Amino acid sequence: MTHGYGLGNLMALSVQIAVLVGVGLLLPRLLRLRTPLGWGQLLLALALFLPFLQPWRAETIEVAAPQTRPEAYAPAEPGPAAAAPASIPLETAAFAVLAGGVLLRVLWLLLGMARLRRYRTRSTPLAPLPAVETARRLTGATADFRTAAGLGGPVTFGFLRPVVLTPPNFSELDEAAQLAIACHELLHVPRRDWLASLAEEFAAALLWFHPAVWWLLAQIRLSREETVDRAVIALTEAREPYVTALLRFAGGPGDLDCAPAPPFLGKDHLVQRIRTLMKEVRMSHRRRIASLGAATAVLAAAGWTTVNAFPLKAPPRYRLASPPVALQTQAAPSQTPREVVRSGEIRSSAVSPISVAKDAVGRPVLRPYEYPPAARDKKIEGDVVIELQFNPSGELIDARVLSGPDELRAAAMRRALQPVTLPERTARLEVVVPFKLEDAPPRPASPFDSGGVLRRVDVSKLAVEDQNRVRPMVAPYEGREMSRKTVEQLLSELRPVLAGVNLSLQKDPSANEFTVLVLANAPPVAEAIPANPPDRIRVGAYVQAAKLIQRAEPAYPPLAQQARIQGTVRFQIVIGKEGDVKNIMVESGHPLLVPAALAALKQWTYQPTLLNGTPVEVITNVDLSFVLPPGA
Repeated sequence: MTHGYGLGNLMALSVQIAVLVGVGLLLPRLLRLRTPLGWGQLLLALALFLPFLQPWRAETIEVAAPQTRPEAYAPAEPGPAAAAPASIPLETAAFAVLAGGVLLRVLWLLLGMARLRRYRTRSTPLAPLPAVETARRLTGATADFRTAAGLGGPVTFGFLRPVVLTPPNFSELDEAAQLAIACHELLHVPRRDWLASLAEEFAAALLWFHPAVWWLLAQIRLSREETVDRAVIALTEAREPYVTALLRFAGGPGDLDCAPAPPFLGKDHLVQRIRTLMKEVRMSHRRRIASLGAATAVLAAAGWTTVNAFPLKAPPRYRLASPPVALQTQAAPSQTPREVVRSGEIRSSAVSPISVAKDAVGRPVLRPYEYPPAARDKKIEGDVVIELQFNPSGELIDARVLSGPDELRAAAMRRALQPVTLPERTARLEVVVPFKLEDAPPRPASPFDSGGVLRRVDVSKLAVEDQNRVRPMVAPYEGREMSRKTVEQLLSELRPVLAGVNLSLQKDPSANEFTVLVLANAPPVAEAIPANPPDRIRVGAYVQAAKLIQRAEPAYPPLAQQARIQGTVRFQIVIGKEGDVKNIMVESGHPLLVPAALAALKQWTYQPTLLNGTPVEVITNVDLSFVLPPGA
């Protein structure tokens, strides 16, 4: 099973086995066939190899080629921190129980084999009996007949030197009963029934959790003994002495229930075997072949239906959603306050080429640019192996994840698709993206981390009729504790009545209070810039652009491309004393272009600005333009 899909696949496999075994054992009864031994063994083999005989259904996820290549981890959107798991995951516990059951079942079988060895060691050779010699002549088989105390009935085991263990009272039976029993045991030898029993027991041990498998195993044992019963009657032509022998050893083989060897009379088989012996069922060879053919067709149809209704699922396959991209480092663009992003263009930021290290087996190692917040909070780490496929021109045409934790695969795929100079280029190349918790950035700070109170919900920017409609809805939120949940609840109430509603958060640091500005039909807006803060200066766009040391290019939104929307998004930003972009306000721009520009701008970094030798905050403007390529 695959990580993340184990329990679901186990349940689907259990349903498939139940239908396969149920239909497979019911069909012979409906068609009035004796259940052939080979038919039951075929069902057991199908149940065991079902995961390998069917295609696993994998969802195909299209991944857009990334438009940015930041120098370090890209900051993730703040979200609620997930507590580290305090107990063993359910899937891990379930598979531990399954593995423990397999181990116990195998130990039980090994204990049975040890008991057989002990009985053989303590047994004594059986005195020569005419019935045993006659049985050897009729069957053409040889085995060492021995007597062992404590046995309730005869049992045959061994391959190179087969042994038939008989109870002490075997010599007291009449000659007809001795002949029937000896023929039965000797017929197991050339049929290699002991080896078949071993294989069936170990196969069933792997599926010990499924009741249908135990039912199937019991039917296989019964079919084996009934097949040998019919062969004995055909050899001896003495039905009544044989039935008498079965009744004589109705107690079974004593304490050898766990032994992987075919006993003369298995547990709970007496009534069925006697009924079969006393009832003659004749069927022509042609009808038998036709019935088996019909049963096979129905079984195949039932299996195909069940596999499609309850498929096994594989991890998702990631495919490129954009045109082929050559993975090579491009020259850094000139840094100006106005940058143009063309549709379908992949550009790297102003960073130097990356030297790619290799792991112990020679695969390129690509350092991840982001650590998924959910994986970080759950303390999930590990290596993700990705196979890249190139066309003869060296362009990347496909990529798929080979292994790695599910929570890290999407981030690893985005990293593998980043433009980078690789040490070599082949038709197929495996790369490794390692995720280590010690390298993960801390969870980004949220404006809600410090708490606070929602003092006022400002609806003054709305039309008069909208103000009158939403004012009663927002009034209950004033005075509440400020949190992400509060904002989400307010948005969920406003969306049904206001088209394109967005909220702008304005915080008063001195009082730790928030004002929420409600906007409709407006682009998303980040936290507004406080008025007249200290230690802050305004710098022109062209002057401040010269201090840009790290930038990320925005991705052209697919919806904007389809709608043939282009234009410029203008921001007013506050650059912190350390050069990071602290506050962003949208001044103008099409709503479909704003989110992509905003996401890229958050990743920009500037050189600190000094005023009289002291770092100060800077207010400046940034324009990002989106232009469709010619002919698009």
